[in-house]
Amino acid sequence: MVNTGLRSCSSTRWSVPRRAAVQALGGWLSDKTAAGKLMMAITAAMMALIYVSLRLMLYGSPQEFAAGQIMLAIPIGMALGLQGAMVVEIFRCAPASRR
Repeated sequence: MVNTGLRSCSSTRWSVPRRAAVQALGGWLSDKTAAGKLMMAITAAMMALIYVSLRLMLYGSPQEFAAGQIMLAIPIGMALGLQGAMVVEIFRCAPASRR
């Protein structure tokens, strides 16, 4: 392993499983509800949270910075989990057996 002089950040190690869980939640919710309506609700939530979270990240303590990151990470992760379902709904194709 190459020594870059940078310390390994333990939060990076745990960010992938957290992101996968939030994306799975978004995908599951899109299966239970209409994907278009859910995407609009997530977008509205991000628009409402962006001002609060950016203020926390710019002017807050390190704990408030982390809270601001989490406030934005959850709806963004859910939107990323929803994208797979949205692509299928937008580009409906005939099944392979009907081609």
